[in-house]
Amino acid sequence: MDIDKDDQLMKLPNLVLQRKRLLSDRARKSLNIYCQLYSPCNRYLAAGDNTGSLSVWNISKAVAVATSEEVPQEEDEAARRAVLKCEGVHSGTVYALCGVEDDFFSASGPEIHAWKWKNLTTDGNTTPCFTLYTSDPSMKTIEGPVEINNLSWDTTSNTLLAACGDGRVQMFNLAAIASNTNAASVQMVQKTRRAIDTQGGMLHSVASLTKNRIVTGGEDGILRLWDTSGEHARMLESASTLKSKKKGKRTKWISVVLVDEQECWLLCGGGFGMSLYSLNSFMKVTNFSSSEPMNITDAKYTENGVAGVGSDSVVRFWAMNGDLQREIVCVPRFLFSVVFHTVSTEYGDTKISTIAGSGPLINIVTEMGNCTSLALEV
Repeated sequence: MDIDKDDQLMKLPNLVLQRKRLLSDRARKSLNIYCQLYSPCNRYLAAGDNTGSLSVWNISKAVAVATSEEVPQEEDEAARRAVLKCEGVHSGTVYALCGVEDDFFSASGPEIHAWKWKNLTTDGNTTPCFTLYTSDPSMKTIEGPVEINNLSWDTTSNTLLAACGDGRVQMFNLAAIASNTNAASVQMVQKTRRAIDTQGGMLHSVASLTKNRIVTGGEDGILRLWDTSGEHARMLESASTLKSKKKGKRTKWISVVLVDEQECWLLCGGGFGMSLYSLNSFMKVTNFSSSEPMNITDAKYTENGVAGVGSDSVVRFWAMNGDLQREIVCVPRFLFSVVFHTVSTEYGDTKISTIAGSGPLINIVTEMGNCTSLALEV
């Protein structure tokens, strides 16, 4: 055989390896992390991304290493990496995670996977406990599957709520599988699911309240309060977040609706910025100011007010009266998720926030309000 051909054949494995590394590097750079969830034991963090994958980190160890002095480089790098990754478990982007005691749900379109923290963190089992569907997965359409943009859990009725891209809220009553997850009980839940057509276009968020009520927000920029107690859901209140449509400006979408624990306030964010509504009157009471125009993608209540992230690299903190208190710049260019939590480490409990967005990095911000240099790599 020709010597030159032998050399070319010898180089083939190296070329294949280089191609895989190049594609992997491109995938990392185009990665977006859309949602995060902490485990009930306060030691683990899960995140969903645009590759349909779930990643789990030992956040307790990562924070302990970050706050320690003179940590070896190998140990520091190991703490940054995910301890478990469920590659491509969803058919599309994972936009939502929702925790229910020792379990949690991850959603793409049209499937919702159920997981147990113990199976993932102790056993390393990357197979879902069971799967629910918002539509028949065998039915193919030109538009493709309808995405699931948000999940919420109704504790009073053991119902999982899914805000979908077709303008519907899918409701799964999981009481039937509270103690048994066999195929028959899962099929029963699937058959008895309900759907609320909000008639408002694509839904981005849903929040549950007591007394069989839910709040929805989506592309049309209208907040809607629903009573789901009857056979057919009934709209109780609605409020528009739209500003005047001068010079052909497009409508202002709603990306997040969030109810406080006392069910007094409704936090609403989106293309218009962020506002606070009274749940008693369903009227706006506060507009949250900002030094720059902002599109809010996620928001949370804090001990002293609210925080929001969006179409830039800044986390903003406001008082409840709308005054901007501080801004923190993070690594990702665009931010999609912010979570506040108390993490248990060997040195005690530490209050942190984790911020994720475009790119394979998750920033950790300390309770002092400073962004640390630690970023968790997917």
